[in-house]
Amino acid sequence: MDTFQALIARQDGDRIDAAVETLEESALPPGEVTIRVQYSSVNFKDAVASE
Repeated sequence: MDTFQALIARQDGDRIDAAVETLEESALPPGEVTIRVQYSSVNFKDAVASE
């Protein structure tokens, strides 16, 4: 796995922007466990909380 898609939330002052980005495996912290996920979703409450 060289690249993967991730939902990234970034704060800019009082605003939080979230977007799906393609990251490289090297962006992960060292020593973490990597798993392969075939399907995933964001539930309604998570989406509302990110606004």
